[in-house]
Amino acid sequence: DVEPLSLFQLWKELGADRSAKAHANLKQTVAEVFGTALEASFGDASTLDSRGYFSFDLFGIDVMFDEELFPYILEVNMGPNLWVDRQGEMSEGLLRTVKGPLVEQIAAWAAARIRLGRSAKPASAEALRQLEAAALPNFVR
Repeated sequence: DVEPLSLFQLWKELGADRSAKAHANLKQTVAEVFGTALEASFGDASTLDSRGYFSFDLFGIDVMFDEELFPYILEVNMGPNLWVDRQGEMSEGLLRTVKGPLVEQIAAWAAARIRLGRSAKPASAEALRQLEAAALPNFVR
């Protein structure tokens, strides 16, 4: 029986170089898949910031890597389940390890967006990008 690894354990097991390669491959694949879909739905991405809509959608992506660390997207979930305590006690620890950082990053992003939105001057697109990069390190824009 093989014990499943949390993402943290997986990246640690792969080491810094292989982990960076896997991250880069995954980011490129997700950007290609979602970039094509978003452009088809909303037009050129360079015009999105000027429209004044600042929101996000959360997708869950199930991914499998091959021996060369090339990612294969198995499934995209439009409403990922963030519960950690409904799959039984045996799964709770793993689910907390996987989903905990995601929820923490979303909460940090939302709190920062609220603080930024309360400032006297409107936030620039660049300020929002910097906020997202800092608060959401595991997300792809």
